[in-house]
Amino acid sequence: MQDNRILRQSLEQELALLEELNGLSLIKKDALLKDDVETLETVVRKEEMLSAKLKTVSDECLPQVQFFLKEKKLPVELTEIVAKVRKSAFRFRINNELNQGLIQDSMAMVQFTLNSFRSILNGGIAPSLYGSSGRVHQKSIHLLDVKG
Repeated sequence: MQDNRILRQSLEQELALLEELNGLSLIKKDALLKDDVETLETVVRKEEMLSAKLKTVSDECLPQVQFFLKEKKLPVELTEIVAKVRKSAFRFRINNELNQGLIQDSMAMVQFTLNSFRSILNGGIAPSLYGSSGRVHQKSIHLLDVKG
């Protein structure tokens, strides 16, 4: 019984951390959409701190939960909280995948913009990536150096 109570407290702590991380992931999404770098930096710092705490709590819980699941004798009160933890972790993963997509889209836009600047600096000619030999051909262009 004592073990169940300790495990329940650990699972509740894990659930609280996951819920807080979920909230931060939604704030991060808004910051990405609004290009709010300050908020993004703050959220990332908080996420790093909470992720470290979550790892510690999860490392404590996991062996006990796996033991109960292996024995197929997980008490009902623990079954409910384990289901909530799984659901919250799934939502967190989905939110992070969405944020990752937003970041990748932003990076693609930055790359497109840089390529546009390179094209302008090359006299309207798109930069060539391959030479006649088939080798990658990279010409170093400094965007702030107009001498070329």
